[in-house]
Amino acid sequence: MSQKHLFAKSYTGAKTGRVIITILETAKANRFDPWRYMNYLLTHLPNEFCLIGADLSKYLSWSHTVQQVCADQIKKLL
Repeated sequence: MSQKHLFAKSYTGAKTGRVIITILETAKANRFDPWRYMNYLLTHLPNEFCLIGADLSKYLSWSHTVQQVCADQIKKLL
């Protein structure tokens, strides 16, 4: 193991933490509300019948649906 996991008790926990942080940083980089983006993913992804080979592009930041649902309210006010 080359990376220290300061707050994780296992390699799997550290890996999961990195995935969550990446999702949140992606939301911030695209000017999404991070809570809304995470909520959208956790609400809609489990409803996919089979994620293996599924078209996941509809959950990525360039999807128009994701942009409409997760857009930061501050951005809309400007």
